[in-house]
Amino acid sequence: MKVQTILKTAFATAVLAASVSAHALVVDNFSTNQGAVYDTTADGTGVWSSVAASEALGGWRSIYVNNVSGGGLTNPYVGVANGEFIFDTPSGVRAEARIRWDGTDNTTDTIAMGLGDLDLTAMGSAFELQVGETDQGFPFRLEVYSSEGEVSVFEAASGGAGIYTIPFSFFVGNADFTRVNALQAIINVGGAVQAVDLRITNASVVPEPASLALLGLGLLGLGAIRRKQIAK
Repeated sequence: MKVQTILKTAFATAVLAASVSAHALVVDNFSTNQGAVYDTTADGTGVWSSVAASEALGGWRSIYVNNVSGGGLTNPYVGVANGEFIFDTPSGVRAEARIRWDGTDNTTDTIAMGLGDLDLTAMGSAFELQVGETDQGFPFRLEVYSSEGEVSVFEAASGGAGIYTIPFSFFVGNADFTRVNALQAIINVGGAVQAVDLRITNASVVPEPASLALLGLGLLGLGAIRRKQIAK
């Protein structure tokens, strides 16, 4: 059993952003547009698109959509426009989306290792995701690769719109966060939920906000659950 909750801060967006902005490493703020990519057939094979984006970690952003089941007059798509990553799934359709930062122009399922042994720990101790809009919960997965055989994973059920902080310590696996070569986010893993619509406006690496400690027993409870799960 994996952790099923992403930590959502209880403080105003402006206060949290101000506390970490001086040290944040931008993974992607989606300022470079990327045309919509549709998957028109539910055949288990998704569609990739890659674009050079100076604001994206490694200089490239790859996005993916996989129509798992359903479809018809309209089909699921991903794209980037007006500072937002967009994942749109029609009613009755199950689809999965991915965003990949691996330092290369990559439109295959094979993850490249092109970030040059980046030391994420020198920039912070947590990932921060800013979700501008989402209509429902769905399984979410974030992967960190130091090499093809070294990967650490965080999985959770997403909540609503807001800022989500995911400490490095919550990842499970053997990736070395001091020499990272690829990152990948998977949204609605396996197309588990129908009709998911999502907007992401920013992804960063930040110092773990001190304000998280004020969440008290909630944080301690999640930590205890995670330790128990690893022990099993």
